[in-house]
Amino acid sequence: MKGNFGLIFSSTYTINPYVELTYLGRNFNLLDAFKRISANVITLLLLPSPARFSGNYRSTHTGSALKLMKAKVFVWFDRVVHSKFLLFWSFNNRQFIKHHKYYGSTNFTKGGLITNIEEFYHNRRNWEHYSKPPKYHTFYLNTALKLIDEIIKLYESPDYWAKNLGDLQERIPKIISDLKQKALTAKNIIEKLKLSMLSYSYMLDVLSDLWNLPGKRFAHDECGKILPEVDDYSGFNLELLEELTALPSETLMELIYQWAINVEEYSRIPDKVIHSLSILRKDLDEYRKRGYEHYLFHEEKELMEHIKNERSKETLLVLRKLVLSSFK
Repeated sequence: MKGNFGLIFSSTYTINPYVELTYLGRNFNLLDAFKRISANVITLLLLPSPARFSGNYRSTHTGSALKLMKAKVFVWFDRVVHSKFLLFWSFNNRQFIKHHKYYGSTNFTKGGLITNIEEFYHNRRNWEHYSKPPKYHTFYLNTALKLIDEIIKLYESPDYWAKNLGDLQERIPKIISDLKQKALTAKNIIEKLKLSMLSYSYMLDVLSDLWNLPGKRFAHDECGKILPEVDDYSGFNLELLEELTALPSETLMELIYQWAINVEEYSRIPDKVIHSLSILRKDLDEYRKRGYEHYLFHEEKELMEHIKNERSKETLLVLRKLVLSSFK
């Protein structure tokens, strides 16, 4: 296989029309940039699960992710994503050639936190030329290849999909049982808040893993079906609650009073989560029965064609060999 090829590995809290990359004084829309990447470049984007967002923002986040899949970008939904980076490696069939990096921030950017949560920034050229990348690249290269291989296996192997689905189905009754048991011992306000945080965190973990299975229309529909009951506690509110419950009891009680936190409302979360997970448990049986093909978005089908493409397979094969040989 001749010519130069590339691997892009990026992570961001969100991807939408407002996310920009600033390079040498020029602004680039990151979503459009990903969609225009050359066919010779393999791209992996790490995003938070859409389950972590609510309302219109969840729809925007999901829609942007699907557009990227159509553009042959491998998308992996993680439970929590706070790291913001974009790494690029160029290589041929003999060696790595160069590397470039960008870093992002969730600080208040020129677009404002509401309209532009991410603004990647880089103001100087820093291409690193080498025939063998330094060892600190090992983690990123291996992680990228591992996640890409996981996505490919889930779409190409029905048995592997069924195994991952089975693992998910086995977790749900255990979570429900655990929450019911803990609810019996949660007597005071602090214990109830901690249980509420744990409950919703459990459900987001399950839904986040569900979003990585093929047939993402099922995950999309389930979020709309079971999350509205507890939507007010998603995203930043959940993280705030997690921080609060780690505080000393006296400090926490003071904040509950000062911020007028509705403890009674939060204390209902475990019951709502148990109810939602019970619904999901039944719906997963239907998902397994019908098969993920029934729930495929059109954009996923485009990605599947890319996975089957011989050039993509050859590029990944060369990359795997280079990674293995570079770190011996």
